[in-house]
Amino acid sequence: MNKSKLLLLFLCSIIMYGCDDTEVIHHPDLNIIPEPLSIQMSDGKFHLNTNTQLIYKGLDKEVLTTIENFNNYLSPILGDALQVNDKTPPDNYILFQVSPKIPHKEAYQLQVSESHVHIKANSCTGLFYAIQSLRQLLPVDVDNQKITQINNLLIPALEIKDSPQFEYRGFNLDVARHFYPVDFIKKQLDILALYKINVFHWHLSDDQGWRLEIKKYPRLTSIGSKRAKTLIGHGANPPFQYDNKVHSGFYTQEDVRDIIAYAKARHITVIPEIELPAHSLAALAAYPQLGCTGGPYEVATNWGGFDDVICPGKESTYRIIEDILGEVANLFPSEYIHIGGDECSKIRWRECKHCQQRIQSENLKNEQQLELYFIKRVQTIAEKFGKRMAGWDEIMHNTSLKNACVVVWNDDARIHESIANNNKIVKASNNHLYFDHYQADPQNHPLAIGGYTPMRDVYAYNPLADVFSPDEKASVIGMQANCWTEYMPNEAHVEMMIYPRLIAFAENSWSSIDKKDWACFNRKLESHLARLDLLGANYFYETPKPVVKNEQLNFITPTNLSFVNISNKYDTRYTTDGSEPTLTSELYTSPISVNKPGTIKAITIDKATGDISKTTIVALNKLEYAKPLNNEAKTHGLDYLLYKGRFKTVKEIQNSSAQNQGTLQNLFIPDTIHRESFGLAFNGYFEAKQKGIYEFALSSDDGSAMYLNEQLVVNNDGIHGKKTEFGAIALKKGLYPFDLLYFQTTGHSQLNITVKQPDGTTLTLFPKDFVLELE
Repeated sequence: MNKSKLLLLFLCSIIMYGCDDTEVIHHPDLNIIPEPLSIQMSDGKFHLNTNTQLIYKGLDKEVLTTIENFNNYLSPILGDALQVNDKTPPDNYILFQVSPKIPHKEAYQLQVSESHVHIKANSCTGLFYAIQSLRQLLPVDVDNQKITQINNLLIPALEIKDSPQFEYRGFNLDVARHFYPVDFIKKQLDILALYKINVFHWHLSDDQGWRLEIKKYPRLTSIGSKRAKTLIGHGANPPFQYDNKVHSGFYTQEDVRDIIAYAKARHITVIPEIELPAHSLAALAAYPQLGCTGGPYEVATNWGGFDDVICPGKESTYRIIEDILGEVANLFPSEYIHIGGDECSKIRWRECKHCQQRIQSENLKNEQQLELYFIKRVQTIAEKFGKRMAGWDEIMHNTSLKNACVVVWNDDARIHESIANNNKIVKASNNHLYFDHYQADPQNHPLAIGGYTPMRDVYAYNPLADVFSPDEKASVIGMQANCWTEYMPNEAHVEMMIYPRLIAFAENSWSSIDKKDWACFNRKLESHLARLDLLGANYFYETPKPVVKNEQLNFITPTNLSFVNISNKYDTRYTTDGSEPTLTSELYTSPISVNKPGTIKAITIDKATGDISKTTIVALNKLEYAKPLNNEAKTHGLDYLLYKGRFKTVKEIQNSSAQNQGTLQNLFIPDTIHRESFGLAFNGYFEAKQKGIYEFALSSDDGSAMYLNEQLVVNNDGIHGKKTEFGAIALKKGLYPFDLLYFQTTGHSQLNITVKQPDGTTLTLFPKDFVLELE
């Protein structure tokens, strides 16, 4: 279901407006996304009206342009442009100030009083982000540029201090699989800017199309931008059918300059991606000499990977790449050029005389090393043009790679080594940040590539959950959401897949972890869906499930369960006996008393349409205190036993014989262990320093299980990708026997534990945080 279900949702946001002397009264609950670092509310409101002046005492043209754009945004709703001045009047003004005392380039302070608004930032970028927050303090209706004039806009008095968690907050749009026009790109840049997303990664080439004009190689667009037909249905379900319609389109260099300038005015950096050496059939179709066989090739009409890739054996390949990247570097002022570097088949290289000669002449061992040689050559070309190379995580396979930016979508195993070599890391998890995945039951969702990434998974993703030292964390510069468009044939479909997940991503990438609140985000999101309506953006919508702080309610003494009121347009109905709730179930009006274990199930009902949400299931866990040992801690760490084998469950580990043993301090998975087909059994003691409930999160790939006092606390068993499970236990102060079982089959291995303590603080646990020996 898309945005049409909401229609005029903003009428429910408790905002009133009118003509002449009518005032706009904003709902007292603030709806700023991303959530700022701090907000202090004050009494009173500032009246923004046609007499308000915009004050800036400097000469910076970029700042003046930013103020002018804000003025242009307000003028249709106020009926006239505001006066811009360099002298401060007694009251009724918005003052813009650039101050080096603000520590971060993107940081800002926004102070609203009854008499004036004061925006202070380190740079024009910070001023721009303050304006985006100020814009979200205004009624949603202001985004409706066709609305009747309003003479007064009321802004609540407050002080905001804000800065981002990450410097890189990126969105990748694939325009190679399907081409989208310039106006559509600009529309998305407008929305990215509103939510303080500052990098637009532009995927311009792939097997199915080349979308960037290169003057020296015109066939890249005259041939490479056109495919004869497009697959109908899923690429994994033969027999295949096609639409037999030519799909084409590319961006001229003038288009590119226009989009870059448009993005720059919105403080967005545009990073181009030219896929090398794989995902290059469109380029091979245009210039067959780039391939190993010489062709003929055609622009791909199906999705997936292909064996025909760029030939790294021919020296002429590097001359053409240098020409292409030279034009790209001249067009794009970004620090980085993204060169792809992923999913490269080696089949043609094994049969290619040029590739085999290159392997021999460069003393390489195999085709894998030939790929790394190619990446290094391309990096040298990029650096020749004053650019740093970015690429997907496969480029980390080269352990000597330095000074690059690695966009990690799949393989975290080499991150630590890559950071040590002075590479920057951007996390782009295919489990959490791929917007080509389904976001609902496939039966109720348009065709997608597969996977399942609901908005909550996007919001919950923690790119620093892997074990990073403080120095390493500084090298993880940000996050990126990816939208691959194989199954998105038009703009409306793209937007339905992007939104509102991208809004969740925006808060996740900007706001610090302690400021993230899923329940609060859901409440705020309602007004932002109304804003998307007014901006003409499509989005995915289903009646939101009832929201609770935690879907596991752990308690020792009787307590209450509360559902968050997202909007007055919904009712919540629930059951306490484990049965499925219906339209006639108990209506939630106040916190539910809880004094015994069990299950509460709840649904949301849209009062206007009667639509019913999926069910929220809350487990009620009544806990009793475990008994601590009467010992004191002597030394810290964990003992481990290593088992070799291909396990399916943690129980199978206990039924095999240990091959090795040791003691750990820093990492749960020792660097010396082979990365596939093994199991680990850890034991030691957990020290509870507070009395109360401890809530553990166990994240692993593959299976794991955690025990305290021989009691299973968290069960994350089975063969699976990176997944997190939760559990809780009530502890008094003292020491408790701790056991942890883990196994890895193939692929990426990962094991992390965090604990929320009774005082609310959350800690990431390392082996050194446990007790090894007792007094």
